[in-house]
Amino acid sequence: MHFCYSEETLCAKDQNNPTKLFLTLADSFTAWRFAKERSEKARAAISRRKSAGLANGRPKGLLVKSKLDQHEHKIIAMKNEGISEYKISDFFNVHRTTLRSWLKTRENLIQKAQQLGLWELGLSISDIKELLNKEQQDNS
Repeated sequence: MHFCYSEETLCAKDQNNPTKLFLTLADSFTAWRFAKERSEKARAAISRRKSAGLANGRPKGLLVKSKLDQHEHKIIAMKNEGISEYKISDFFNVHRTTLRSWLKTRENLIQKAQQLGLWELGLSISDIKELLNKEQQDNS
């Protein structure tokens, strides 16, 4: 038997061990109760913010940093050298779909910045995200 909240397990060999059974159940109950209290506190905080007229969470459409943004120049250099996306993703310790998604997002953001007349040669993806976020705020 596996207890989700506490990550504890009971095996067939624990069947005749009441101490292990009791401790596992108590630990699981405590973890469940802690999770429930944490959830209630979060919901209360959201309600307080709503009643105060404050926003909850990240604004819709906001472009946020990716852990690959800081490695943009190295990633592009590796791609230009003909290194496979698999090897690049392995080098940066991310899944290859994460890398592919980042590359596609980068391409789309550059195109959007070009359409809005914000793009300049040498801008990093972080700079482009900052410019597009500022543009979005100005238009709101």
